[in-house]
Amino acid sequence: MAFICEKISKKDREYFDSLGFTCMRGKPSRARWWAIDRERDIVMICRGGVPYEITKGYQLYFQKCIINIEAIEKNFGNRFDCNIEVRWDVKKVQIPKEILNFNQKELRHIIEDAFIAFSYCDVKISQVKAVIVNIDAL
Repeated sequence: MAFICEKISKKDREYFDSLGFTCMRGKPSRARWWAIDRERDIVMICRGGVPYEITKGYQLYFQKCIINIEAIEKNFGNRFDCNIEVRWDVKKVQIPKEILNFNQKELRHIIEDAFIAFSYCDVKISQVKAVIVNIDAL
């Protein structure tokens, strides 16, 4: 199964709360959206920040650890013309020591897939023409 982006349902809220996500101020996250791969038990959320062309914080739950990520999202086009182009520039990835030895190439692929899924928050797949993920941090 691959990542999907969806609103966090009431049914999933208890599971979400158990993962230990935090907002930018360090308090428990109340995120409304997540990119989730249920089969591999991997979840990414946005921690907050200013959208579009300013760094925002993200957290990736992977192998029972939280990876902090900073990225800039840039969008071009519009949903009504079905030509949205989303570009993600990942600037920082803080890998916990527990998973430092994990295959970096595979981790890069997981992060790319999570950001691609996040590109579809609140838009239809048909409205997005392209998604580009550039990771400078790994």
